[in-house]
Amino acid sequence: MIAKLNKIHKKVFDTFVYQTDKTVHGRIEYWSIPEHVTKRGILKGDCEEFALACRYLCRQEGIVSQLAICEDECGEMHCVLHVNGLILDNRQPQVRTVDELTKIGYNWIAISGNEPGEQWHAVLPVK
Repeated sequence: MIAKLNKIHKKVFDTFVYQTDKTVHGRIEYWSIPEHVTKRGILKGDCEEFALACRYLCRQEGIVSQLAICEDECGEMHCVLHVNGLILDNRQPQVRTVDELTKIGYNWIAISGNEPGEQWHAVLPVK
């Protein structure tokens, strides 16, 4: 599965251009599923669009995934894609583990269900 995740991450990472929701959508916060993710072209958006694009491709491959919200090492809110302890993140050049990102300062806050519309759950702090 790691090979598939690396391929998905690379496909999205290589076409991703970070732009704020305000720039792309005219709103401070706006989540959208990039419909052109399977086509050639540039993906513009912020961390949510990156995570949603990766999730879309994971679903195409039959890989169950969850969106995760964290505070990054600078204390800013950030969204990534979680797959069995592995993280697809627009700020990382390759797939990382939860442990690797925790060690550099990511603080996990909440995680989505596996399917659209499922409830989000708080992540208990590691002691």
